Amino acid sequence: MEHAVPPYLFAFVVGELGNTEVGPRTRVYAEDVLAVLDLVAKEFFGMEEMIRERERLFGSYSVCGA
Repeated sequence: MEHAVPPYLFAFVVGELGNTEVGPRTRVYAEDVLAVLDLVAKEFFGMEEMIRERERLFGSYSVCGA
């Protein structure tokens, strides 16, 4: 890639977490309560479109040069 990509945010958490897919390449993690997971999934529903737009602008993203 010709353009630098900012680093991802990592967080360490303690608790009972669940996850759900919001796209073919994206997943969200939240408190393992169905209502909370559903709310978070709705909040991040457009992530795949954001990834596609980023790839259109800057090229495809490969992890560790793979």
